[in-house]
Amino acid sequence: MKAPAGVNPSNKSATPLPEPGRERLVWSRSGGRCAILNSIGLHQTAMLEEIRRLFAELHGGDKHSGHFDSDDYRVAAAALLVHVATLDHDLTGPARRRLRDLLMAQFSLTDALTDELIEAAMAADREAVDFYHFTSLLMRTLDEEGRLRVVEMLWRMAFADGAISEFEDNMMWRVADLLAVSPQDRIALRQKVVGAEPNKGGT
Repeated sequence: MKAPAGVNPSNKSATPLPEPGRERLVWSRSGGRCAILNSIGLHQTAMLEEIRRLFAELHGGDKHSGHFDSDDYRVAAAALLVHVATLDHDLTGPARRRLRDLLMAQFSLTDALTDELIEAAMAADREAVDFYHFTSLLMRTLDEEGRLRVVEMLWRMAFADGAISEFEDNMMWRVADLLAVSPQDRIALRQKVVGAEPNKGGT
């Protein structure tokens, strides 16, 4: 059976990068409460949790708790976006608006959740020593289609000011390589983004 778009078929716990209008679900964990249940209770709890997850997926439910953990692939993608956005300038004005637009459209977030994700991404970017923590998480979570979508988002962020600097281009090369995106696909996505805005020019 063909794996859904965005899912890494070799990783059964992989999560798709949702297309705009779609949201992803994660397991809700009952923590210490499970420890006092017998084996039957645990089985029943798991069944009820699965039923609740399926209903939430059908109705487009948000990730449980509405918060973003450090191992959330959305934080990894957003942190890379924050990094490329702040290579040449601070994350203010048009750059922040572009970042918010990209995240809201891609992950179907509310204004409040988008701001929360940006704050989590900025903190993660400050703490990171390299890109590997983010790219390795994305590699484990997304399939090729999902990773290509991340690279396209990064190009759109880099091109927010109408030009792509040498530093941005170098970062894109490094990140795309870590995400196993070929040079041909990386260049094609750049041309797609630049060509979508004919009144602007890239370097």
